Amino acid sequence: MFYNQTKAIVPHDQLDAALIPVVNFSCGIFAGVLASLVTQPADVIKTHMQLSPVKFRWIGQAVTIIFKDYGLRGFFQGGVPRALRRTLMAAMAWTVYEEMMAKMGLKS
Repeated sequence: MFYNQTKAIVPHDQLDAALIPVVNFSCGIFAGVLASLVTQPADVIKTHMQLSPVKFRWIGQAVTIIFKDYGLRGFFQGGVPRALRRTLMAAMAWTVYEEMMAKMGLKS
C-alpha cells in the first residue's frame, strides 16, 4: 500500500528512463520505513510472547507489561535494525519487480 501510494505521487512520464529504477528504489525505501513503523508494535508484542510465554500469556497482558515496564517507547524497541533490514529488502524487491515487469512488457 505504501509503495503504490508513494509511486503514484511521482510523475513517471516526466522522468528519464535511467532514473526510473532509482525512483522505484526510493519509493521502496520510503514504503519500507513506513511499513516497519506501523507493524513494529505488533512485532514487539509477538516477540515478547514467543520468548516468554509464561510471563506474557495473552496479548492484553503483554501490552500492559510492556507499557508498564518501558512506556510507549517499549513498543518501538529494536525498530531501527528491523527498519533497516526490511527497508532495504523491500526497496530491492520492488525495484527488481518493476524492472522485470517492464522488461517483459507486462506493466508500463
